[in-house]
Amino acid sequence: MKLDKQRTLKLVWSYLPDWVLTIGLWVDGYRRLFSVTDASLAHPYAEHERIPVWLLAVLCGIVPAILIVLMGAGIQRSAWDVHCGILGLILGLGLSQTFTTIIKITAGRPRPDLFSRCQLPEDLTSNPVHGLTSWTVCERTDLLTEGFRSFPSGHASFAWTGMWYLILYAAAKLRLFNRRSHTWKSWILLAPLSCAALVSISRTMDYRHHSTDVIAGGIIGILAGWLSYRQFYPSLGDSASYKPYSPRIPPSDQGIPLHTTRIDRPRSNVENSVRASLIPVPHRTVTSKTENTSGLESASHIAYSQDPSHRQLASPLNRPDERPSDATLRGSA
Repeated sequence: MKLDKQRTLKLVWSYLPDWVLTIGLWVDGYRRLFSVTDASLAHPYAEHERIPVWLLAVLCGIVPAILIVLMGAGIQRSAWDVHCGILGLILGLGLSQTFTTIIKITAGRPRPDLFSRCQLPEDLTSNPVHGLTSWTVCERTDLLTEGFRSFPSGHASFAWTGMWYLILYAAAKLRLFNRRSHTWKSWILLAPLSCAALVSISRTMDYRHHSTDVIAGGIIGILAGWLSYRQFYPSLGDSASYKPYSPRIPPSDQGIPLHTTRIDRPRSNVENSVRASLIPVPHRTVTSKTENTSGLESASHIAYSQDPSHRQLASPLNRPDERPSDATLRGSA
């Protein structure tokens, strides 16, 4: 029991950096110059988004986590599988959002609703200047920080990371590529795919992102979901794709074994003794001659095993490979 606690502590401290590294960063960044005559930046600002941040977190973060717990505990019945599934999901979401944020604050691309956020002065709108201007001409600045974070779409990258990870996880658990061609499995996987696509499209409907922003965010999300999934699970073409990789700390002989796929658990002494007892032991036959009442000799075979405690007498009638002679039958009669 003490070994189990020590190994648990080692596992916690070993995987703690993986959880810490999934935290993203949010800082102010670069703001590009823009033209007041650019019609792509003149869309209205939507006060209420179709998919707000909290709903995005529920649909593409909490729901996949719940499904992973249900499939890992219900289908695999493995706490290790649940651990790997949840950690991989959080890792993918953290990677995608961190990378997306870095690109956002570096690119500084204006959103389609920038002019509504900026509230340009009337002299610029009535008599626009030729050339580019900066954000310093804006009369409203409380919405400008997010107004220059259009590329890539954070909603799209988050949605595609969570949904693509869920697709890979569910496809492995459903044995999608087991060569039996069950089409209903593909229809089930269409649900998370449609969810990610609809979330991405909603960003263009709210004029929060350009179409290229959404495409770039989707690519980032797919790559992040695939990368985080492959860190804990084999490819879908593997025969054991539904099982996670083994723990980095191997289980001890006396502890409760975790679910493993790549490391064989060593046999104990009891298992080796049971296995040895099932191996057939060769026998040697000793033939002795005795004389019966009729003067005829009959052969009786005594079989001895290598273990003296397993001696047994085998008569001619009990040996399937020998048939008693006619003289023996007449003598016994």
